[in-house]
Amino acid sequence: MVWQPPIPGDAVVCGLLTALFCLLAFRFRSRLAASGPAAAVFLVLLAVPVLIGLARLYRPFAGEPFFEAVLIEAYAMLLGMALPLALVLVFMARHRRSWEIRRCRNDIEVMRGWKDPAAARRILALVRHLSRLGASGLDLSRCHLRQLNLSGMSLTGALLVGADLEDANLSASNLKDADLQGAALHRAVMRRADLSGSVLWGADMREAVLVEAELRGALLKEADLTGADLSGARLGRARGLTAEQLGRAKTLHGSELPAPLLSQVKARYPALLRAG
Repeated sequence: MVWQPPIPGDAVVCGLLTALFCLLAFRFRSRLAASGPAAAVFLVLLAVPVLIGLARLYRPFAGEPFFEAVLIEAYAMLLGMALPLALVLVFMARHRRSWEIRRCRNDIEVMRGWKDPAAARRILALVRHLSRLGASGLDLSRCHLRQLNLSGMSLTGALLVGADLEDANLSASNLKDADLQGAALHRAVMRRADLSGSVLWGADMREAVLVEAELRGALLKEADLTGADLSGARLGRARGLTAEQLGRAKTLHGSELPAPLLSQVKARYPALLRAG
């Protein structure tokens, strides 16, 4: 009597190949997710024939029943994997955006505080990518973004506490409800930027260009506005703002000021309201 193994050899081979492939897929799951569902399908459908082809190297005769059984088992395995694979791809497609946002946030965290220009450019690229993904509330506190072009970027609700934005271009950017407490905005260009509801407490805004900027409801307590161009800026309902702060500005021509501040500026700094 010939002894028969309890599990057929072809089933053992296909089981081992399946286990190996599952381990590799789990190991590189983040890369598969970032590549998109189409790439994942391609890799899955390509991996099984490759693995079966490698198994063939150990069989000198492809026509043997064993190899034929392996091929049959492999195709059956592909059919059996169709539904689970479809579910996995749907899950990956739904969560790809959140995984990508988490990865970018982690990269920014690693480079926080770096003064290297290359790191600043890398952070800028990550911020742009996050903006395209629709991420909000970015944490860029203490990041060095000096002299970078952030114009037109959506930074709604961003945390920029202590960020270095000296000489940066923030024209037409959306900084609504952003926290810029103690930020360095020396000579920053914020022409037509939306800073409504933002926190600019103690921010260094010397010589900043705030032409036609939206600052309604912004907190400007102790902000340094020395030499700042506030022509056409809308400062209605601005909080913590004093006439002394405005008196150090370069110009206030055409700006919108709260009524009490406007009367004080007219009485003490009338030249600032005239066209320069």
